Amino acid sequence: MARDSFIRMHVYSVSSTEHVVLIVVHHLVFDGASTPVFLKDLFTIYESLVKITVTLSRVKR
Repeated sequence: MARDSFIRMHVYSVSSTEHVVLIVVHHLVFDGASTPVFLKDLFTIYESLVKITVTLSRVKR
């Protein structure tokens, strides 16, 4: 346990437009009450990145 990460995340590409995120968290650092907070923050960041990407792609045209 001293050498392992407490949180690991990997993004798998299913296709050029579809991806799957795998998140593995050790139970000592993450509990059930943390799940909604973590997911809300994760989705907020994702939505912000999507908006930036869409905006940048429109600017490049």
